Amino acid sequence: IANFKQGKFFEAALNYQAAIDQRPDYIDAYYNLGLALGKLQRREEAKNAHEALIALEPQHLGAHFQLGGLYMLRNDFQAALKHFILLEQWYPKHYERERCPPATVSIIRPKYHFVQGPATRYL
Repeated sequence: IANFKQGKFFEAALNYQAAIDQRPDYIDAYYNLGLALGKLQRREEAKNAHEALIALEPQHLGAHFQLGGLYMLRNDFQAALKHFILLEQWYPKHYERERCPPATVSIIRPKYHFVQGPATRYL
């Protein structure tokens, strides 16, 4: 975790992968590995890490949110929407759907935004 917080994403990814190698059911390591790989622009590997996490914990909020974002970066909006809709269904207090007139496009957005400042807090 220290490497990730210091911006040493390659080292962090190596550490998370080593943790997974030792304990293949380590949920947090998969999630953090996906985040670190995403920071390194290794999006396909990040996707694989989050998908492996979902195989272990199918309703993992963070993994589905990250996958939705990764699919959006690939312009695969159908796949992204699939993950965002699941989030809305499983966690309705955290996500809301917004219809964008006049199109029928749906946007899923967090109800609470993460804000970083002198003290990290949720709004």
